[in-house]
Amino acid sequence: MNWDVFQSHLVLYEIEDAANVDLIAMKIEDMVKQAMGTAGPPQGKAKTNTTAPFWCAELERQRRIVRAKRKSYQQTLDLKLRNRKLEQYRIAKQEYKEKLNIRKKESWDKFVDTNLTLNPWGSPYKIFMKKTSPTTLATFKKSDGTYTTTWMESADLLINELIPKDSKRTKQKSNIEPEWKWRIY
Repeated sequence: MNWDVFQSHLVLYEIEDAANVDLIAMKIEDMVKQAMGTAGPPQGKAKTNTTAPFWCAELERQRRIVRAKRKSYQQTLDLKLRNRKLEQYRIAKQEYKEKLNIRKKESWDKFVDTNLTLNPWGSPYKIFMKKTSPTTLATFKKSDGTYTTTWMESADLLINELIPKDSKRTKQKSNIEPEWKWRIY
């Protein structure tokens, strides 16, 4: 708070009706608020508009549709119509989940690609080496069509896919440590 600016912005009002206590209180309150607005820091929390990196307008639209279908099915009293709306809701919810998972996977792939090119010892490495615990690790589709179920399985799949394996042709004597080195330690 800059008190010099505060005092310079205090404006004394002439009050015609000095007997009206409420009017005097309102005038003083207005005067202090106006001076605080110019001399003090902004009050309240700054609104941050951060969203998940995978979020998009399509997901927002799909989410609204799912919520509307859920509300519609919940408010329906007729049993046959309710069951039909419940089925429509479940289908819409499944489509939404699939789109959400696809967007999350694309976002994770992009994150890993950019981080590994910038810093090979960055976040993906730290997550894999348990230096930091992952908040959530996306599930990945394996080559056999199934999905990973644990974060460790996802990390193993990432390592196997991202780090190339040496073939017998590319191995050179300089890359292979001598056997005696293993025996010493």
